[in-house]
Amino acid sequence: MLFDGVSHQVPDTDPVETQEWLDSFDAIVDARGRARARYLLMKLHERARTKQVDFPAAVSTPYVNTIPADAEPWFPGDEYQERRIRAYIRWNAAAMVVRANTRTEGIGGHLSTYASSAALYEVGFNHFFRGKGDGGFGDQVFIQGHASPGIYARAFLEGRLTEAQLDNFRHEVGGGGLPSYPHPRAMPDFWEFPTVSMGLGPITAIYQAHINRYLNLRHLVDTSHSRVWCFVGDGEMDEPESIGALGVAGREHLDNLIFVVNCNLQRLDGPVRGNGKIIQELEAVYRGAGWNVIKVIWGSRWDALLAKDVDGVLLDRMNTTVDGEYQKLAVESGAYIREHFFGPDPRLRKLVDDLSDDELVSLPRGGHDYRKLYAAYKLATEQKGAPTVILAKTIKGWTLGPEIESRNATHQIKKMTRAQLKTLRDRLYLSDDIPDEALEGDPPYVRPPEGSDAMEYLRARGRVQAGPVPARVVRPARPTLPDAKVFEEFASGSGKQSVSTTMVFARLLRNLVRDPTMGALVAPIVSDEARTFGLESIIAEAKIFAPEGQHYVPVDADLPLHYAESTSGQVLQEGITEAGATAAFTALATAYATWGQPMLPVFLFYSMFGFQRVGDLTWALGDIRGRGILAGCTAGRTTLQGEGLQHDDGHSPLLASTNPAAMIYDASFAYEVAVIMQDAITRILGPNPEDRFWYLTLYNETYPMPALPEGQDGAAISRGIVEGIYRFSAGPYTGTDLRASLCFSGPMWSVAQEAQELLAVRWGVSADTFAVTSWSRLRTDALEVERWNRLHPGGEPRLALVTEVLGAGPAPVVAITDYMRSVPDQVARFVDRPYTSLGTDGFGRSDARDALREYFEVDAAHLVLAVLSELARTGQLPASVVQSAIDDFGVDAWRAAPFLI
Repeated sequence: MLFDGVSHQVPDTDPVETQEWLDSFDAIVDARGRARARYLLMKLHERARTKQVDFPAAVSTPYVNTIPADAEPWFPGDEYQERRIRAYIRWNAAAMVVRANTRTEGIGGHLSTYASSAALYEVGFNHFFRGKGDGGFGDQVFIQGHASPGIYARAFLEGRLTEAQLDNFRHEVGGGGLPSYPHPRAMPDFWEFPTVSMGLGPITAIYQAHINRYLNLRHLVDTSHSRVWCFVGDGEMDEPESIGALGVAGREHLDNLIFVVNCNLQRLDGPVRGNGKIIQELEAVYRGAGWNVIKVIWGSRWDALLAKDVDGVLLDRMNTTVDGEYQKLAVESGAYIREHFFGPDPRLRKLVDDLSDDELVSLPRGGHDYRKLYAAYKLATEQKGAPTVILAKTIKGWTLGPEIESRNATHQIKKMTRAQLKTLRDRLYLSDDIPDEALEGDPPYVRPPEGSDAMEYLRARGRVQAGPVPARVVRPARPTLPDAKVFEEFASGSGKQSVSTTMVFARLLRNLVRDPTMGALVAPIVSDEARTFGLESIIAEAKIFAPEGQHYVPVDADLPLHYAESTSGQVLQEGITEAGATAAFTALATAYATWGQPMLPVFLFYSMFGFQRVGDLTWALGDIRGRGILAGCTAGRTTLQGEGLQHDDGHSPLLASTNPAAMIYDASFAYEVAVIMQDAITRILGPNPEDRFWYLTLYNETYPMPALPEGQDGAAISRGIVEGIYRFSAGPYTGTDLRASLCFSGPMWSVAQEAQELLAVRWGVSADTFAVTSWSRLRTDALEVERWNRLHPGGEPRLALVTEVLGAGPAPVVAITDYMRSVPDQVARFVDRPYTSLGTDGFGRSDARDALREYFEVDAAHLVLAVLSELARTGQLPASVVQSAIDDFGVDAWRAAPFLI
């Protein structure tokens, strides 16, 4: 491995003296050993500091290429043909964006990102990225989202996309269009990984490599021949998600992972580090996290200048020039470069005396040099024992012309004038393909003729690399479902034993892991606190995945439920990182497409920290068509007594409901959890799998679990559980006409049952109770019915499930939840009866459960008052009855509402 290439690139002014020092060092190592040699190096370093001889820290090297010219491998491709192909792709990428914005003003698109990174991708496409055309699984390539026009343009040359599709870039409605960025949900046969929400590409790529190793070591899939490539911008590295998981890749020695950072020194509005050097900063960050770092800063024409730099003045100028100045140099003339970069030192100016101003302007950055990039990619693929990052210096908007290249506004430029298009055409040497008259209107799309050398070369490289990238392939898989016995025990309830739904879920998960048919496909994931969720037995049995095994004896080794790690461990304990665990979940949730191996990932997390912290990642999970189960444990705003404001979840189902791919359930009982899980697993691993994921809220409040009724009632209840609602208990006979319905979810069933009894005994109100397992499913059904009726005015009107189950009439419906009122309010307008909701709007508090429910006004007293108030409002009871009840319960009517505090 090359750590620092500068010693190979700066001339040695006294080779004899250098050899003497090296011989002396070798002698010390041979005679006195490594410890003595290390000590002497430390003392030399100290002395160098006292003499003010600067030496870079171990995580940083001088601002030159890591691979010196004399260590570059032979480039095996036809550079001329590859440049021709790249020219066509560059042109079509720009033409597509320009044509889209001509058609629809302001439709957007990006010209400059791909323009700066074209060589980065093309070297990969032509020589390194493995496709799936040979029946294998190929590489996983995470493409920088803003570079999508270039990827579409290449697919057009390959014949995978048509001109009509290019013309519908960012015009998807009606079919046949191309989405703005990589979206598997929109293009399920093309894109594999959604990356444009900045920072998500890097973290998901790291955990993709991590999960690839997990699948391989567990002997589920042979992933050993595939690499994960992640393309990311230098500005994007400011996102915490971009760098937060670098240590995971380093400590797990993920040598199946390669990052390529496009260092064009610019983010969306200006320089990434105007007063600093982003490449040097990133080198230190990556190297400190245990990565190999390969810098590709200067193109080949700089090699001769460095070879002449006897005094080190050029190296010093490279090291001390800040990125803001480099960006300025990229837009200036040769005379300016000569004066301001080479001019201050006569020795420096002398290095370029034989170069013209035009030659100074054309001194390339390494990220546009095919041979430099090929050398870097080749070295990266040969590295063992650590992940590799390639830091490639480029110019944003490269080849697009002086009015676009490296300008602060280049990211926002969507259009090009005829003169700018002509400049681009000439720079790409496409005058024979695009005459001047062709630029009078929309810029045309061009491709090499079939049978031409360029097209034949493109086809040949595609065959060598086993087909095109990206390409998403979903291979048929045999349905793999657990034995029904996994779920049977939960139908009988828990008798007198009090248990929580979190405990129920943990036992069910253990049953799944033990299932002989599909247990190996279950991947339990926790960010931490597996013990909080009751997973001790699974850890002891299935063990925690550790790529290097367990090299210590755990402190609880003598206990039956001990902490156990293994290279073939099944549990993914990802540490305190909901984002990392979600990224691991995503990689497993898409294993059916990436590896042809459907998996059942189950991620358990503190419900407060799930969707709240990782909403962007779960949105990408829906985009990527992930399949799996998310379990929000310790859910609810009042059930997690004592924890307080930042731990009490009163909103996660509402956040989850914004995701169209999420199936959200708020179960109360063990049999509901079992029915929901059985249905979910059937839809994930069954004969007709669905590209969606399930979110279950689970609580730590314990109570005796009732049994699922047997026979026809049980079957109907099971259907209701899956569809979202069923009647739990009928209101007792009271001898009056006063009736109501109480709809509950989660642990609020006990409040509803207590209120049912109070209403019947003290006020003669017969109240049915209804278990609502999914407010969002009821809303989705109601919206679908509403749309059908609106668009079929002459047809038989349909009825939404919630409307049908609750019926019509003056009897009030009161919904109660341990979440914000907005959760049950999702169905309010579809209930054909007076409707009121009670919920836990406001910040959480630390206290006992009963005190919290009284505070948030979701206890039995407030549920009763809500029913009586509605009966009084509709004239079925006098208002004095309500006031009397308020007094009896001791409710402070003048207290400020909790959601106003």
